[in-house]
Formats: sequence, C-alpha cells, structure tokens
Amino acid sequence: MPRLLALAASPRSTWLRHPAATALRLMGASLVLLALGMMWASRIVYRGDTYVSGLGAEGEVTALAFNVSLGLVAFGGAASAFGLWGLRSGRGLFGAWALSSSLLAASVMFAVGAAVPCSSGCPIPFTGGSTPQDYVHTAAAVLGFAFAGIGIVQSVGLGRVYAMLAAPSILFVIAASAAGGILSIAEVATGLGGWLELIATTAALLWLVALSWTTQHRLMMPAIAADRGAIPRPRTMAAQ
Repeated sequence: MPRLLALAASPRSTWLRHPAATALRLMGASLVLLALGMMWASRIVYRGDTYVSGLGAEGEVTALAFNVSLGLVAFGGAASAFGLWGLRSGRGLFGAWALSSSLLAASVMFAVGAAVPCSSGCPIPFTGGSTPQDYVHTAAAVLGFAFAGIGIVQSVGLGRVYAMLAAPSILFVIAASAAGGILSIAEVATGLGGWLELIATTAALLWLVALSWTTQHRLMMPAIAADRGAIPRPRTMAAQ
C-alpha cells in the first residue's frame, strides 16, 4: 500500500479524511493560487526593476495588492498546513517533525512579512537608508523561504509522486533564490535577480498547491475504487 494511503488508514491520521481537512486543503490551494496571480499582476504593473519584497515597499503603487497577496499566502499556507496535518515522511532528520509544522512556520513568517513591509526603496538591511522594519521584513522573508524549502524536502519521503513534484521545486527554489540573493547582496543585475526571486516564489507556491491537490486525489482513490467495485459487472452470454 502506498505510504500516504497507509498513513491515512491509520487511526491516528483519520483527520486527513475528515471533510473539514478536505475543505482546508482545497481552500488553502485556492487562496495560494489567487495570491500568486496577484503577485504576478503586481510585478507586471510595477515599472522598473525590483525584488519581490520591493513590490510591497511603502509608497509603491503595488504595495497594497502585494501585501494583501502575501497575507493570502500566509492564510492559505496555514489552511493547507492544518488540512495536511499528520503527514510525516518518517525519514532522516527532516522526518523528526511533521511537514505541516514546516508549512505552518513558513505561513507565520509570511504573515509577519505582510504586516511589516520594507521601507521605501526596500533597502538591504545593514546598508545606508535601511530601517528596523527592513530587518524584520527581510528576516521574515528569509525564514519563510527556509521553512518552505524544508517542507518541500520533507515531501520527498512521502512517495514517488511527491518526490516528482518536489524535484523541480527544489531546483528552482534553491537555485533561483540563491542566485537572486547573491545578485541582491552584490547590488547588480537587479532586474534579473528580481525575476529569479519571483520564479523561486512561484515554484514554491505551485508546489504547495500541487501537494494539496495530489494528497486529496490520493486520499480519494480508495473510495473511488470501492465505489467501482460495488457496481456489479454485466455478465456475458457465456457466463449466463
């Protein structure tokens, strides 16, 4: 039996099949998709080069839309985390705590980032013009990405399908965010770095949506199979 189905069948994980858990997973995925659309719309509207956090900086025309979208990521991520409560890879160091814990921690950090946007111009912390709110926002964004990355790695241990979903996300999140971070620190190629950061964000959010939808589908498989098995197959003339 696939690891997820075996987990869902255990008495301690009946929550995964509860209608409330289903609603939370689907609502969370929908909110994250809405937030992703708002982020891309903000980036398209924004004139010039900037990093993702710069879209929500004080005084920017995209500030309200972007910070609302970041709040939706936090809310949708938390809903997904509770809807997926009980999933655990059970392997290595990352199996020491539930995947949902990582998702919930990431959601909290994104909520902080939405509530405390960076100041005008979104200066890099510890550089000229940076303020305490820039430190808070940047720390929250970095920790949010870190927890999300841990969650993606944890999902690899749930089975082959989850590993296939996680592989491209790990590549984009690690490679794109690392490259974007280096360019940000070096204060060069801001345009390229901003797009790389947005690509990394997109990959992480699409992974979360795929995680929720895939889990829902696989949890429904036994019920679908049972329904099909309950329907008697028509007898052939030879059988009669």
